[in-house]
Amino acid sequence: MIKRERERERNRDRDRDRERSTGFQKRKWTPVFEPGVKEIDFKDVKVIARFITERGRILPRKITGLNAQQQKKVTKAIKRARQMSLLPFISYGHN
Repeated sequence: MIKRERERERNRDRDRDRERSTGFQKRKWTPVFEPGVKEIDFKDVKVIARFITERGRILPRKITGLNAQQQKKVTKAIKRARQMSLLPFISYGHN
C-alpha cells in the first residue's frame, strides 16, 4: 500500500517536471528578411557572422529559425567566405 502511494507521488512529480520544461526554444529573428538584406552573399561578412558560433561552427536551423532553402544558402555562403579567407575556419576562444 505504501509502495503504491510512493510510486504515484513519483509519477506525479515526473509529470510536473515534464510540464515545466518547455524544451528547446528557437530564436525568432531571421537576418535574411531584415530591411536592406536582399540576399545572402558570401562577401557580406556581417550578415554571415550571425550564423556562426564563437568557435566558428555553423548554427543549425533549430537555432536560426531558417527554412531548409535559406539554411543551404547561408551554409554555402559561409563555406565560400571561408575559402576566400573572409571568415576563419575555426576560432579558438581564449579563456
